[in-house]
Amino acid sequence: MPGEWTNTAGGYPANCFDGTQNNGETGVDCGGGSSGCSACPTCADGVKNGDESAVDCGGSCTACPTCSDAAMNGDETGTDCGGSCALCKSLDHTYGAWGACSNTCGAGTHTVRQCMLNR
Repeated sequence: MPGEWTNTAGGYPANCFDGTQNNGETGVDCGGGSSGCSACPTCADGVKNGDESAVDCGGSCTACPTCSDAAMNGDETGTDCGGSCALCKSLDHTYGAWGACSNTCGAGTHTVRQCMLNR
């Protein structure tokens, strides 16, 4: 209830910064409609908070995407390639930062495979 007293903050009224789950909070210093505290961090709130190592991943959330986790995730355009990872080099991937290589690569006579090998 608002105005609840706690010894953890030196005898001051419970608040959203006292390091204790009290005053209707649903977590330590967060959540709870009547507490007036901000929402508790979640693994799906679009914010790097709590113990996350990046936005909504790491810590107590699922592992953050890497360029070597055998999955197409994060900003990758293929499995472990494209986006912030190395460019994709096989024909079964989208071609990362340099876009879809087409038959108009170079002088206009290269095939997709030749274009990729020349980069």
